[in-house]
Amino acid sequence: MGTPEPLTLPDPLPQAEIQIINPGRLSRVISPFKLHVFLAPALSIKGELNYQVSLYGDDGRLLVRESFSREDGDGDSSHLVLDIQFDITKSAETARLEISSQDEYERITAITTTDLVLLSGGEEEIKAIQDLFDNLVIQQPIPSTLIQGDILIIQGV
Repeated sequence: MGTPEPLTLPDPLPQAEIQIINPGRLSRVISPFKLHVFLAPALSIKGELNYQVSLYGDDGRLLVRESFSREDGDGDSSHLVLDIQFDITKSAETARLEISSQDEYERITAITTTDLVLLSGGEEEIKAIQDLFDNLVIQQPIPSTLIQGDILIIQGV
C-alpha cells in the first residue's frame, strides 16, 4: 500500500471555479431573487460547458432547476445573472442552492452550494459572501494520472 505525501496547503489557496457572488450564505430571499455567479474559465475542457442551477427545499424536494451552456473562452459569459423564481407553501423554509458544471460525459467537474432561507413574503435580507475559495482541494491523484491496481490514494484539504 502506498503512503500519501505529507499534507501541505496550496499557496495561494485556489479560487473556486464556480463562485456564488449573491446571495450569500443564510440570506433571506423572496421570489424572485437575483442570483449572481462567477464562472471561471475551465481550462481542461474545450468546447461547450454545461451548467445546472438547482434549488432544493428543506425536505430535499427540487423547487427549481435551470440548465444552460456557454462556449469555453467566451469572456462575456463569465458572470451569470439569473432571476430565480420559487413557490413555497409555508411562510419560510430553509433551502440549498447548488450550481454545478459538467463535462462532455455528464460528470460533475465543479460544484458549489449555499444555504438560504426562502420567504413567501416580507422583506429580504441579502448577506455578503464569506469567501471565494474552493471548499475542497484534491492534491492526489493529480489530473491525467494513470491509476493501476486496486488501491486509490486520495489526499486533499
